[in-house]
Amino acid sequence: MKKIIFLTILYFIFIFKVLPIAEKEIGGKPLDLKIFKTYDETLEILEGYGDEGRKKYEIIELTIDIIYSGLYSTLLFFILSSFNAKRYNKIPFCILIFDYIENFYILLMLNQYPNISIFTFVTVNILTFLKFFVLGITLIMIWYHVFIRVKGWKHA
Repeated sequence: MKKIIFLTILYFIFIFKVLPIAEKEIGGKPLDLKIFKTYDETLEILEGYGDEGRKKYEIIELTIDIIYSGLYSTLLFFILSSFNAKRYNKIPFCILIFDYIENFYILLMLNQYPNISIFTFVTVNILTFLKFFVLGITLIMIWYHVFIRVKGWKHA
């Protein structure tokens, strides 16, 4: 339980302190927070960052986002583990893998700008979707276990 509390505190520090600073540095919201961007929207977002913002975004992808992804995946792992959900407590690390691969392709996209290949664009969108899809499944599993625990039922 101490690990969950500690990681939750770190998570909220990231959400309310670190990420807003990162957004200010790059000049907007990161690309990986929106699902189903069009190619034109992506170009518009990247243009909005400016040259300096895109350079800072690369640094943020290689530092803050790597730490943040590891942090929330580990937190979700420990939460699921606290429910003895050993059959699927490692699913949050699938989110981490999708996030890290997505980061690689975002870096590629930043370096290809303004001539982003369709392959890179589509790959980023697919990885962003998969990341949020698996995150949604993970959160549903957590809420399921909370509900079961509150009701005092046994689960399979």
